[in-house]
Amino acid sequence: MIDSGIAYNHPDLAANIWANTGEVSSSSGTDSDGNGYIDDTRGWDFHDDDNDPSPDNTDENHGTHVAGIAGAVSNNSTGTAGVSWSDKLMAVKCFYDEDGDLPVAEIADIAEGIKYAADNGADIINMSFGSIEKSKTLEDAVNAAYNKGVFLVAS
Repeated sequence: MIDSGIAYNHPDLAANIWANTGEVSSSSGTDSDGNGYIDDTRGWDFHDDDNDPSPDNTDENHGTHVAGIAGAVSNNSTGTAGVSWSDKLMAVKCFYDEDGDLPVAEIADIAEGIKYAADNGADIINMSFGSIEKSKTLEDAVNAAYNKGVFLVAS
């Protein structure tokens, strides 16, 4: 999910959050898997450049909402059920709330997020961020992911 982060402790999502098994822990301070991101056990926050891809505040719930539609756990008597009940959800946070309005993102962050997801085994990349300016950088990232066999979904 290239979005504003995922509340990875949410009761409908926690069981389906992707785990980077190449990382030793979320607090070792090292890049155990050598992918260039330190302690990225659940994904990466490309705006803040850290290993906490959760929303910064309640104005940034779009990523959690979209993750729930795609992969909320079913039959747990909680909340809702997603379309695919057991797929793993990789949190790739690129969007942030700049002024209390709609979350925004830098093209470079989105491109890096797409590369990160593709390089770390994503089969599908969801990009439900509506209109975005045309960019060669973004086009190259999308094409590279596509050439790795990734299915890209965009709104």
